[in-house]
Amino acid sequence: MTWMWDAGTAAPRAEIIEPTEGIYYAKIRGNVALRPRLCLGPRRPDDEVTFLERATEINFKVLPKDACERAHARMKILERDDSRRLLIRFHELA
Repeated sequence: MTWMWDAGTAAPRAEIIEPTEGIYYAKIRGNVALRPRLCLGPRRPDDEVTFLERATEINFKVLPKDACERAHARMKILERDDSRRLLIRFHELA
C-alpha cells in the first residue's frame, strides 16, 4: 500500500510505504530524509496513524538500523495498552 500527499508549500511531499506487515514508513523529502516508522490505528485504523519510531536516511542507509524492530516492539506495547498514545489533530474534516 502506498499513500502520497502534498500539502503545497506548507509541508514537503510525503509517501507512506508498507515494508513489513503492519509497519509502514513515511518518505518525507526535505533537508533531511525522514523515514519515521508508523502503524495504522490502533483504535481507528481507517483514519489514524501512530508514529512509532523516528528514523532518517543518509546515503541510502536508515538510521537507526533497527528502526523497524523498535517500531514492532512499540506496536506490541500499544496493542496491550494504547493509553500511552498522544492524540494530535492536524485538522478537522468538515
